[in-house]
Order: sequence, then structure tokens, then C-alpha cells
Amino acid sequence: MYGVEVSPTMISNVTNKLVPVIKEWKSRLLQSVYAVVFLDAIHFKVKQDWHIVNKAAYLDGNKDVLGMWIGENESSKFWLGVLNDLKNRGVQDILITCVDNLIRQANPAPKHLIIMEHDVWNPFTNVVDPNTLWIFQHPSCKAVLYTNPSMLYWGERSVGPDSSVKVIAAGFPYDHEKINAIMDETKPTKDREKLVVFPGRLNEFYQPYLSVRMAMELKDSGYRTVITSPVEPQSHYPVSLWQQLGIEVGKLPQPEYYRLLSKAKAAISVTIGGSLTLALYEAYLLGAKPIIPMDINGRPPFTEIYEPRYDILNPREALRMIDDNTEIHIDKKWFDYRRNVEILLDTIDSCCK
Repeated sequence: MYGVEVSPTMISNVTNKLVPVIKEWKSRLLQSVYAVVFLDAIHFKVKQDWHIVNKAAYLDGNKDVLGMWIGENESSKFWLGVLNDLKNRGVQDILITCVDNLIRQANPAPKHLIIMEHDVWNPFTNVVDPNTLWIFQHPSCKAVLYTNPSMLYWGERSVGPDSSVKVIAAGFPYDHEKINAIMDETKPTKDREKLVVFPGRLNEFYQPYLSVRMAMELKDSGYRTVITSPVEPQSHYPVSLWQQLGIEVGKLPQPEYYRLLSKAKAAISVTIGGSLTLALYEAYLLGAKPIIPMDINGRPPFTEIYEPRYDILNPREALRMIDDNTEIHIDKKWFDYRRNVEILLDTIDSCCK
């Protein structure tokens, strides 16, 4: 890959030198108490017995990585081994444990469960899938924290009419540290280019097609249009055709994406969701006008944080907002992570005694 050749012997020698260091790190003693521990896995492909298979790397820790374990997949049995390893290395108590669906298999069940729900996003449906409701109706569930008030209706539907579970609007647990560092390095320009960025994921059914629909009209008006994604586009999208039409489409490294936003006139979202709500706020911080759709007839809006918004069934409204230089008002308190933490701690104090 880098034009450097090494022999198998050299690789073996380097590995033999590293193995004792790795073993020492994996068995080191830990603190007796941790305030917050994240238990999660990263899935990746490895070669095993001449076949490519999926493996899960289990990670504990954020500011400090407590350990790393390799397993066939995520399972309660494997996580039990991880927790036993932490216990054997000196951990006696964890005040808050952040986990995902594995809570369903926990035995015994946790005493207190608080859900942080951020992504009820599809603007074309208001149907609740019963198979997804088990977590809201878990006997240990004490509260569900949503990002903004418009989602409380969905939370109340999920927990059920006679539930004692509290449904609370808490905002986004969003730390600006990373974007602030980028802004210090990449100064947003006052004179914006005729550039519009469409943030999102190129792996979600209708989203790229709506972006292309708008991008073509913007291109006819002399705009440079970029449809970005943190992941590679799905193979069934006609990306090469879109590129031939003059639309820039594809995965972008984060620094390059932020540099685009720092000089773009606007960033347009064509769907509604937690990650896109944050992406549009980052665009705003970098000087681009955030343009985001409104709800449709009682479907989840999720974007009341921004006003005004455009009708997703009339995308030309978004284009007019650029031409008219419409001022966008943002209720910034929902992006204050300190406020989010305060609400979380108050919820723990009141619900988990």
C-alpha cells in the first residue's frame, strides 16, 4: 500500500516484541469505581482460515480504553466474560453503564434503565413497529430522554398510556470541542462561494435521489453542488451518472467536509433525523445557511429547532430560501451538552433512588 516491502520474518519479530506489551496492557489493574463506562463493539472483516469473516471488537471506555476483546459477534455471554475480566482487574462499581440492545439479554435485569432516544426520523410514516417497543416497556425503564419537545408524542406512544415511565425533552448530548478545533484551523469565509452541500448518508433509500433532484436545479442556476456522505455510496446508486451530470457525489473525509461547509452558501437536508439535525447545526457554526424540511401532517418534525423550514413535498421552497437569503433562527439550547447533562443527572436523581 505504501510502497514498503517487509519480510515475513520481520513481521514475526515485530509481533513478538509487541505481544508482551499488549498482554501487560490487557491485564493492567483498573480503578475500583468508574462514573460512566461505554460497552460497545466495532464490527470489521478479517481473514480467518482463508475466508473473510466478520468479527466484533469489544471496547470499553472513551477517555480511557479499559480493554479490547475480539469475539465472533455481540452476545450476552461474551459481554459477561468482559465484565468478569473488568471485575478481576479491580473494578468494583460502575455508576452509569451505556449499552445498546444487549440490555434485553441481561440477567439479572438492571435496576434502573434510562433510554436516550435520538433518531425517530422518517418523515413519510407515523407507524410504530411493535417489535421495537420492548425497550420502552422494559420493567426497569424509568425514563426516556428525547432530543426536542416535538418527539414527546412519540415517546408517550412508545411507553404506553398507563406507563409510569417519564418522557422528557433533553436536547442533544453534543460537545462542540471537535468542530471548534476545526473552526480554529479552517476560518469560515465571509464571502461565500456559490456552493451548496447536501450532508447525509448515501445508503438510505430515497435520500440521494431527492438531493440529486435539487442539485440539478441549483446547478442550472450556477451553483456547485456536493452530495456528501461519511460512508461509501451503495452500489445500486448511479453515482457515475450523477457525476457525469456535474454533481459531486461520494464519501468525504471529515476535515474536507468541514472545509466545504466553511465556504458553502448553504447546507440542505432532504430528510429528518438526529444526525442530520446535528449536521445542519455544524453547517451553521461554519457559516453555511442550514435548510431543513418540516413535518408532514403529524409525522415526526424533529426539526422545530430550525425556523423557517421548507415543505419537503415542494423542494423549490428550499431553493427560494437560498435565493432570498432567508434568515434561519435556531433554538440553540437544544445543542447545549451541559444542559443535556444536567437534565440527565436530574432524571437519575429523581427516578433512580
